[in-house]
Amino acid sequence: MDDITASVVELYQQYPYPTYGNHSDYFETFLQPLLEEAGPLSSLLEAGCGTGCVTVDIATAMPKTKIVAFDLSEPSLAYARGLIQQRDIPNAHVEQRNFLDANDDLRDFDFVYCHGVLQTLSDTALGAQRLFEFVRPGGHAYVWTYATLGRRELQDLREALRILQIGPDHPDRLELVRTLAPPHFARKVYRENMSAEESLIHLHDVVYHPYDLDFRVDQLYDLFEGAGFDVVRLVEANGELWPSVEEMPWSSEVKELAAGLPQRQRDALIELTLKPAGFGVLLHRPS
Repeated sequence: MDDITASVVELYQQYPYPTYGNHSDYFETFLQPLLEEAGPLSSLLEAGCGTGCVTVDIATAMPKTKIVAFDLSEPSLAYARGLIQQRDIPNAHVEQRNFLDANDDLRDFDFVYCHGVLQTLSDTALGAQRLFEFVRPGGHAYVWTYATLGRRELQDLREALRILQIGPDHPDRLELVRTLAPPHFARKVYRENMSAEESLIHLHDVVYHPYDLDFRVDQLYDLFEGAGFDVVRLVEANGELWPSVEEMPWSSEVKELAAGLPQRQRDALIELTLKPAGFGVLLHRPS
């Protein structure tokens, strides 16, 4: 295990994430329609399942599909096993795995779901290649990862914390960050229905993460196409469906110009207007 991977695992050993459900109905809103579109599915892999909050929703909605989920953090996996047992789910199980290992026995899945993992890998090109290997020819993957343009406020917050020397071990970090955090990121950390412990978990995942990358549209196209995938489409950004050119707040002349561009350039143009903090991308492995 390399040093970057070890630092990420150490974070989630101490702060298993998430603990508040399936990311604000992310499964029902974005993932379930994709699974139905790609179906019927006999097998699904969740690559980096964390605490299994989405794993159990997938397995419950798709009782005839074999669900395999893995993560490297044992406390997160223990939480996931508890959810599976509590909800009496027979078609899902979780395993401890390193995403970047060969994992030769994890192959030929109809669909692979990978949310919030790619940006934490020490080698993203190898990660994209491993993702490709998980998917059967003709199958699909859905990947969510951080986007560069919408994370400037977070980077500014992190810089302010460094200047003030409010580190991840500061006893008052939760309240001090509350006074500095911009609204978009404060909403992620401080939720009315969260306990102080849950807020602390989110604080460390969002603000004090030891290693998280972000990407531009062109970088994602290069990364996934370099691994052998076709980019089907961008699906989600900032909790909303990725818009078409026609849905953008542009003049008719700009829309006409944009409509004639290749898909990658259309997405790059939309990115510049939306400035998303994250992307959801649907991928296809050619047969």
